Amino acid sequence: MIRVRNLFRLQADGQIKSSRLFGAMFSVLLLLLPVFCMLGSGPLFGQEANRQNGLDRKVLEAASAGDTEEVRQLLSQGANIESRGDADWRPLLAAATFGHSGTVRLLLEKGAHTEARDVQGNTALSVAAQQGNVEIVKQLLDKGANTEVANYVVKETPLELASFWGRTDVVKLLLDRRANIEVKNYSGWTPLAEAASKGQTDTVDLLLERGANIEAKDSTDATPLISAAANQPSDNISTIKLLIQKGAKVDARNQSGETALMRAAASGQGDLVRLLLEKGADRNAKDNNGETPTDFARRAKHPEVVRLIEKATR
Repeated sequence: MIRVRNLFRLQADGQIKSSRLFGAMFSVLLLLLPVFCMLGSGPLFGQEANRQNGLDRKVLEAASAGDTEEVRQLLSQGANIESRGDADWRPLLAAATFGHSGTVRLLLEKGAHTEARDVQGNTALSVAAQQGNVEIVKQLLDKGANTEVANYVVKETPLELASFWGRTDVVKLLLDRRANIEVKNYSGWTPLAEAASKGQTDTVDLLLERGANIEAKDSTDATPLISAAANQPSDNISTIKLLIQKGAKVDARNQSGETALMRAAASGQGDLVRLLLEKGADRNAKDNNGETPTDFARRAKHPEVVRLIEKATR
């Protein structure tokens, strides 16, 4: 029994000694920590960091300005090809944004990452597609840029961005590279709905020619025709003529039971109301609340549209 107690005592003493030794070593480390920090922030370390930061800043500026030779020189000096600026801009994204195709070509040759994103989730392909820069879009696609990457907020792919802004040549190129023609953004809009909502008639025509679903519904069950009627784009008359000509249902309804005629009446678009009536839109249709196109126009204080619908009713 005495022997066992002695054994426990020896083990306890050993643990105490080990604990004290560890504590002493930890205290020494705490004392030396400021020294290590001073060494790490010494002149040589600080100078090298400043030099690298300067190179990275300059390469981003040169890419933004389209100074291809300066970019080449800075990269040879060690500038980071993926250096980040404000809003997570990188040289490739900056060059694509400002349309500098020569600089984009160089950066791609040097291995710039095609899928790098800014804070909004845009890639170089996204911005080039939105701006309609066919040459840069082609360069990026040839390097394998992903056509289906959507930005963070609106969830739009390069095809949707190009469609919304009417960049028909880019839309054609993206479709040739098998971009998804029925992809949807956060509102459920397809590229066709994007183009129709903005009155991009040529783009609408191309998308329909390539097989886009003319009755595709968004998250509210609105079709491209309803979206075009609701958003009052500058060229929506010709766009809506084309959609109807291609077979769009003139009295299609959204979840609220609203038709294109109701949306046009609510926004006071007299010419569009006249066109829809000529194309056979039901002037007596009622939404889920029992309101007719005339009610929509009257509630929105468009007396000229009220008269137009009432005249057609007689």
